Amino acid sequence: MRAMAATPAWLAPALRRPGGQKARSSRRPSRLRSLTFLATLLPALTWWPGCGGGGGGPAEPTQAAPFASGLDFTITPMVNNGTAVVFSWNGTAPAYRLEIGTSPSASDIATFDTDATRSFTWSRVPVGNFYARVRGRQGATVGAGSNEVLVGSIDARQMIDALIFGRGPLAVAGNSWFPFVPDQMEGWQPGTTLRVIVGQSVPDAFATAIQNTAQQVGPATQGAVQASIGGRQPEPLPSPGPGEVTIGMVSAQDVTAQCECDNCSACSWIWFRSSSIQRGKVLLLAAAAQSVPARELGFMIGLGEIISAAGVRPPFTMGLTADGKYLPSGQLAVLDPATVRMLQALYGAGLSAGSTRAEFEAAGFVPPESESAMVPAMFMRGRPTHSVRQDGDESVVIRRIVSDPSLSH
Repeated sequence: MRAMAATPAWLAPALRRPGGQKARSSRRPSRLRSLTFLATLLPALTWWPGCGGGGGGPAEPTQAAPFASGLDFTITPMVNNGTAVVFSWNGTAPAYRLEIGTSPSASDIATFDTDATRSFTWSRVPVGNFYARVRGRQGATVGAGSNEVLVGSIDARQMIDALIFGRGPLAVAGNSWFPFVPDQMEGWQPGTTLRVIVGQSVPDAFATAIQNTAQQVGPATQGAVQASIGGRQPEPLPSPGPGEVTIGMVSAQDVTAQCECDNCSACSWIWFRSSSIQRGKVLLLAAAAQSVPARELGFMIGLGEIISAAGVRPPFTMGLTADGKYLPSGQLAVLDPATVRMLQALYGAGLSAGSTRAEFEAAGFVPPESESAMVPAMFMRGRPTHSVRQDGDESVVIRRIVSDPSLSH
C-alpha cells in the first residue's frame, strides 16, 4: 500500500476542523480539500504587479486598427516623362499602403508600401484616369481604406498645345481663346518688366491675388519676363502705357458697354504688335470670383484656355469644362503649379513670344501637326468671346469671361 504524503506544515492549519479537531484521515476527502484550497490560493500567489504574472492581472489594452484618411493629390504633367502625382493624407499609423487601380476599389495598376511619411510621389504615370486610396499598416495588420480619389493623368504635350496654340483635344469647342498670330506663342519680349496698376476700388482679396500672381511671372518665365505692382490708383484708370497692365473694378453697366458682353464677369484688352504683347487692360465685375484676376493675368502673359480634365488637381487656372463653361469652384487665386511648371520648361528651352508651333514640335513639346486639330470658336449670342480691332499700329484683342454658364452651350 502506497504511503500517504506528509501534509506541509504551512497547509496543516487549514486541514483542521473547528475547535482544533483533526480532519479524518480518509485520503480522498483530504486531497479534495487540499486541491480546493490551492485553487483559491494560487491566483494570489502567482500574480504580483509588474512581475508578468498570470490571468489575475489587468487586461492588455486593445490596439486600434491602423487607419488613414483625407487622401488628396496634385498632378504635374511632364513632357515625354508621364505625369508626376504627389499624394498626401492624414493618419498616425507607422506605415501605409497606397493602392491604385483602373476602377473603384481596384489595385490592378500599382500597390506601394510606404513608411510613416504621409506622402508619396508616383512618377511616370501613363495617360488615363485612375482610382486611388490609402490604408494604414501596422505589421501584418492593414486598416480600412481611406476616401477614394480619381486621378487624371494627361499628356503634357496636349496641355501645351491647348494653352499656347488653342489646339488639340484639351482645346475643344468652347475654348474662347486663340493666339492672335496663328501657331505662334504670345507673350512679352524677353527682358520686359511689366508694371501692374490696380484700381483703388478693387477689393483687398483681389489685390492680394493680383500681387501673388504677378510674383509668379518671373520664376515661371525663368526670369525672361518680370512683373511688378505699380501701386493703386483711383478709377477710372487711364489707358495703359507701353509695358503696363491696368486692373480696375467696374459696374455691370460698364462691363456690358466696354466688354461688349451682357453676361461677363470680366474681360481683358491686350494690345499686340505681331505676337508680342505691348500693354493690357483688365475690367473686373464686383461679383467676379476671386480666381478671376489670376485668370486674366494668365491671358496677359500669353496663356490661353484649357479643358480641366477629370481628376486634375488643382484645377487649371485657365480651365474650362468640356463644353466651354467657366466654373470657378476649386480654382486657385494664382497660376496653378502645372501651368507654372509648363512655362518654366518652355522658357528654359529658349522658347518665348514669337516662337512657332513648328519649333515646339521639333523640341518635342507638342504632338505632330497631324495629331493636333484646330477647334471652332465659341459664339455667345452671335458675338465671339474674343474680338479684334485696330488701334494705330497695334491690334487690340478683347477676351471675355462669361459669367452665365448657360451661354456657353
